[in-house]
Amino acid sequence: MALRLPIGNYVPGTTPVHKADTRVKLLLLVVYAVALFVVHSWIGLAILGVALVVMIILAKLGLRSVARGITPVLFILVFTFLANTITFYPIFAVSLSGALRGLYFVLRILFLVVATSLLTLTTPIVALTDAFTTLMRPLSKLKVPVEDIAMIISIAMRFIPITFDEAQKLIYAQRARGASFAKGGPIKRVKAYLPV
Repeated sequence: MALRLPIGNYVPGTTPVHKADTRVKLLLLVVYAVALFVVHSWIGLAILGVALVVMIILAKLGLRSVARGITPVLFILVFTFLANTITFYPIFAVSLSGALRGLYFVLRILFLVVATSLLTLTTPIVALTDAFTTLMRPLSKLKVPVEDIAMIISIAMRFIPITFDEAQKLIYAQRARGASFAKGGPIKRVKAYLPV
């Protein structure tokens, strides 16, 4: 199984989303994330979903690029849905209202992950670092080490793709030695990934 990189893969482009000011994109992402957790209706969630789809279309990103950010959180999405749908106490049961609630929570998480991926897919890491520095500059008056925090964020974001590449190489090396990552139950699969 190949590891999927959720962030850090900038896709060059000349779309309005690519050209937009990075500080504006960061602030819009924060507003969007807050809106996702403030809205408590299906209509509100649908509006936020449509807004996200419009931004993806404007950015001219392929479905594969967007879907890559979803893969690492698939387990969380499935678990969230099942945890709301199935009850074990006092009896094992499947609830329709729970399934709808679970779907609502899944869509919230999904929209947030895709919106974050959209930011990193349309913004170079250097621009993100500069935007973080600029937006946090007022905190320097409170003796917050803004430059250091921005450098930490930059280094972390630069090393995410490198770390994923190295992990992928380790998986291939383990496979060459006869390790299997796809056979057996969940516990056996987790044990197979421990050396990686």
